[in-house]
Amino acid sequence: MKRYLILLATALLSAAVVLLSQRLDPRIQRLFHPPSEAKLALRPIAEFEPSFGVALSEHILFQASGVELVREIIRARGKIYLFTTESLQDETEELFQVKKPFSPEEMDAITKIQLEHESLWLRDFLPIPVLRVYPRLPPTPSFVDFVYRDGNSFDDAAIHQFALAINSSVEHLPIVLDGGNFMTDGESCILSEEMSADPDAPSFVTGDASLDQHVAPILDAAMGCQRTFVVSQIPHPHVDMWIKFARKGTVLINEIEEESLSLASELEPGQLERIRKIKIALDETAVRLGKAFRVIRLPMPLPVNDIFFTYANSVIVNDTVIIPSYQDPEPKRGSYPDRTLYPKYETRVAEAFRSLGFRPVFLNGDELIKEGGAFHCVTFHLPDLDAIMNDKSQLAIRPKK
Repeated sequence: MKRYLILLATALLSAAVVLLSQRLDPRIQRLFHPPSEAKLALRPIAEFEPSFGVALSEHILFQASGVELVREIIRARGKIYLFTTESLQDETEELFQVKKPFSPEEMDAITKIQLEHESLWLRDFLPIPVLRVYPRLPPTPSFVDFVYRDGNSFDDAAIHQFALAINSSVEHLPIVLDGGNFMTDGESCILSEEMSADPDAPSFVTGDASLDQHVAPILDAAMGCQRTFVVSQIPHPHVDMWIKFARKGTVLINEIEEESLSLASELEPGQLERIRKIKIALDETAVRLGKAFRVIRLPMPLPVNDIFFTYANSVIVNDTVIIPSYQDPEPKRGSYPDRTLYPKYETRVAEAFRSLGFRPVFLNGDELIKEGGAFHCVTFHLPDLDAIMNDKSQLAIRPKK
């Protein structure tokens, strides 16, 4: 009898709890009935989303336009996080203390962080920022790291120092892929064929299938890429040299125009053939991506004398876009038949970015481009999470499937 009464009391109490929960505040109801869809949501963070700061290597300060680049980032409401090394400590201190290229106000916006590395191309060996949203917790930024293709121990290990410095999580993917070969608008992701599985990791690709056949579900699971496009690497192995997301659903793609090509007849047959292949690949990619995005073409100087000139390799900092300007190509390498068209190209590029709401700023990119990159390659964005979460005009949390 006693056992029967205990069971009856327990049943009545359970029924009362259910009835009470139905009348309670919805937040309390969720304690009794957790939503079945409460799962981790994640997505990559786009470059054009609000940034509180931009990281640079101290190496850039000793390059042409390096100091000007720092100034323009600060003018765009970005703080500078300068990664310093022991090897350049004396030169950097002399620059700041003796030459004093920055005003006191600019110096207040610069923070030095000890991070041992050897390359100024931060975009390639630092990770991709990702927004993670856990059930009942505030959204948090984290990072996804790839294997740096150069195999440089300092640069590939820098991510671990970086994670400690910012007290954030980093997930490592066993894919050899440079950060400059990854572009996103916060939902879709684009990369070229220049990637491979990490040879030092256990194989995760079975049979004869190539990695590009598997990369879409991998990036979806690890980064929240809802759509992944693998494009040809004929124009350049790094997509940030010829493709740029400027808004959600809007992609800028380089274009070699007929007027420019008509001036290339004086070039050697080998160079001319290469230019034609690049033009065809750019046009074909624009058509393909035009089925998924709004495509805007950017004029591109002729890629001659082993220099891939580009305006797409610019850097967006809040409402400003900092674009390379090519003023004095290296004559020792050969002639530049469309040199007189460079001002016309810049006018068109500036108009394209203004139409998207950006303030264009041009800085001399001659020295960097001769080494194989430009301003996007040397910068690393630190997203402003508060502004991103309050900015309803750009992107929201990844919708539930």
